[in-house]
Amino acid sequence: MRHAFALAAVALLLSSPPAVAQEGPPLPLAGVPVDFQCLATVAGGHPLLDRHTGQDLHDLAREGEEDPEDLVAWLDEYLCDLIWSELESAGAHASPTDVRLPARAVLNVELVSAHLEGTRMVEQRIGASVMPVNVPHWQLAMRWRVSFDIEYSQTEDAVVVRTGSLELNPAAGAEQDDYSPLRLGALLRASTRGAFSELPRILADEGRLGDLLFAVVERPPGAPADLAVSGALSDGFWNLLAPRADHRHDSLAFYLASDRVPLEGRVALARWFLLNDSDLGLRRDALAWLMAQEGPADAERPLSEPQLQLLHWVLARDKSPRMRAEVTSALVGRVTPEIRDLLLVASVDPDRRVSDVATGALRKFAPPTAAELQAADLGPTPPQLVPWTAALDGRLALPPGNPDRFLLVLASAAGGSAADTWTARWLDYGAITADDDGWALQAWEALAAHPSRWIRERTLSRLSQEVGMVEVEQILLGRIEAEEDPELRVAAIEALDRGTAPGTVGVLLEAAQADDATVRSAAAVALGQVPGKEARGRLELMMRNDPDGRVRRKAKKALRAHDRLGG
Repeated sequence: MRHAFALAAVALLLSSPPAVAQEGPPLPLAGVPVDFQCLATVAGGHPLLDRHTGQDLHDLAREGEEDPEDLVAWLDEYLCDLIWSELESAGAHASPTDVRLPARAVLNVELVSAHLEGTRMVEQRIGASVMPVNVPHWQLAMRWRVSFDIEYSQTEDAVVVRTGSLELNPAAGAEQDDYSPLRLGALLRASTRGAFSELPRILADEGRLGDLLFAVVERPPGAPADLAVSGALSDGFWNLLAPRADHRHDSLAFYLASDRVPLEGRVALARWFLLNDSDLGLRRDALAWLMAQEGPADAERPLSEPQLQLLHWVLARDKSPRMRAEVTSALVGRVTPEIRDLLLVASVDPDRRVSDVATGALRKFAPPTAAELQAADLGPTPPQLVPWTAALDGRLALPPGNPDRFLLVLASAAGGSAADTWTARWLDYGAITADDDGWALQAWEALAAHPSRWIRERTLSRLSQEVGMVEVEQILLGRIEAEEDPELRVAAIEALDRGTAPGTVGVLLEAAQADDATVRSAAAVALGQVPGKEARGRLELMMRNDPDGRVRRKAKKALRAHDRLGG
């Protein structure tokens, strides 16, 4: 995932009031162990290393560090310390070196560019003319490259699993008033802090910090017995532990949308993922599914007690402002009394993305009193999770190869709208490599007989692009024989690469006697491309005796094509 965020030039204040501690949820990086790797060097001859009137780098650096290499090293340490102070103030701490954690957060920061300028151009009136004039004006702009990963280690020195990197390109600038002497220290502090002040919140929202709670686990033997699923749906439970968020997302969607999973099991899954997963999009979808189980917003049905407890906990304790905002938005439109209590909690949230939505929604209720607002931040009751969800407390490295093969098996086992949608998308756009041919053929054979007509149609469309393979031809021949939908039977006939697979003539001869005229027409066209006396004899009969005039015309045209083959 790649993001770019830039802040407007920061007005430089040489003195500022001390920060006031905010009440509310914990700091965004509270307790997060970070392996901080920083490189903030500039090239020799950079303007930052020059002598300037006022406070320059020579004045800032430690005494005796006049050599350019010493200045570069001092600046690197100084800027990296400024960045780390931003992380520390948000609750982060250095990853320990004497304790092996199940996972660690690795933050790489690199200075890409730094531009220091001492003048700006303004227009001044000189006599009767307006002329551009350069006036003293110091400004500094800095751009950085940031990547953030969660790594799991199974041994002291081997990283076995890594989540996808979160990549950022923060940038910010700072400037002084015209004619002010250079104050480089203040410019460096303002520009660096301007670029990184939002980083803790972004990491809390999108950095998947929840992965720090998980260790690498061996593949579980199957779904817990209390989930009450069997077969491939039980065997595929491990997909919910994959480090790739998109893989977990698809797998959870299959389970939640499947009627083959008991409702109470689906509720338990959704609650676990809402509270524990590290991916914001996945948590948002779990929330949406849970709210759908509570009925429509305008039904005026109170939220169930477990759901009320769950939402209260997220609003009061979750570190991600965006997740708290998602919960608040999910409450909009509901007017039962317990909704007001939840909105009061959200209305005192320190993040305006949460409090503004809550304040607007509260207009439908009686105005809150000061005492109610003061009591809104009282500690919520921790939500209860069923014991079997402990099986999800881990991450499992995906086996090598295309992970779609595991999702295809799971989707087929789960059924339901989410599985069908994913399968159709894979049939339209899924990439197949030479190493995938074996399992892809097995998948196509199963999908060609899928209960959903929608999936069978897309399977035949995909197979029409794979002509020339005898195995594909055999799948198509099987569908011509077994398919009951005339349109799809025609699609299977049209996808054939004529005559390359054993049994083609016999299948087409049978299709030429189908009850549906469109199937007979397609079979006639196909027989026109198949050499041999059997094909020619059937076309002659169809041309003379078929009860449908369109079929007779197709047979006549196919017979001419067959004669050109020399058959």
